[in-house]
Amino acid sequence: MTTLDFTKAELELLAQFLVDVALTVAAVGSDSLVGQHELKIELSSGQRQLHELAAKFPHNALIQGACDEIEAEKLWPTQPEQAVDRSLDALLPGCGQIAALLDQKASAQEAGEFKQYALLLAEQVAGAAGGAGGFQRFGRAANKVSGKEAEVLKRIATALETPWPIQKQHSS
Repeated sequence: MTTLDFTKAELELLAQFLVDVALTVAAVGSDSLVGQHELKIELSSGQRQLHELAAKFPHNALIQGACDEIEAEKLWPTQPEQAVDRSLDALLPGCGQIAALLDQKASAQEAGEFKQYALLLAEQVAGAAGGAGGFQRFGRAANKVSGKEAEVLKRIATALETPWPIQKQHSS
């Protein structure tokens, strides 16, 4: 598969989907002052993580192409007010649409990696602030993804028909 197998509109749809998944998870709990502070941290982290995480999938042209599209079209919001109105209920139907598009046009490996990448990006964004205004990261090695964020990630994974949490591979 190459990104040439996808139309420009489909590649834009996939790129916007990556942004929407990450922002939907980040928007959980952003309706408070602490939540707004966390959202700023999460937006900044997501922008940094975009290509860093994509490097874990160097042979997946679809992930690389979608990330390039996000950057070229400046799809990633830089201010919290650009990330408001993200609803899980609005996102879930799109998950099925994206899964069907991937299953139709990408190899099984590339489709699976794209879904994993979307969830990894969202997980990194959600965990960036560490919960409670970022204070959890001091003195604790607890999971920085809140229970609400984890539930949202689980529902997205179910809609994408992919496992979550993603099993990290350890070398022995």
